[in-house]
Amino acid sequence: MKTPDFFLLVGPQGSGKSKNAAEIARLLGATQVVDGWDGKEPIASWALVIANSLDALRAAEIGPAS
Repeated sequence: MKTPDFFLLVGPQGSGKSKNAAEIARLLGATQVVDGWDGKEPIASWALVIANSLDALRAAEIGPAS
C-alpha cells in the first residue's frame, strides 16, 4: 500500500472546509485544493483534499478499515 502524500481535511457538510480551503492550503504549502474528493480520481502530491467523511479514504484503499 502506497503511503499518501497529501493533506486531508475531513468534516461534516457546512463546517467551513471549502470556505477556508485557500487559507489552509496556503498555510500548509499545498499545491492545489481538491474539494469533494470521492477516493476514485488520483490526487497530485501535496494537495489539500477535502472530504465529508472517511469513506473516500476507504474507497481509495489508503485509509482505515471499517
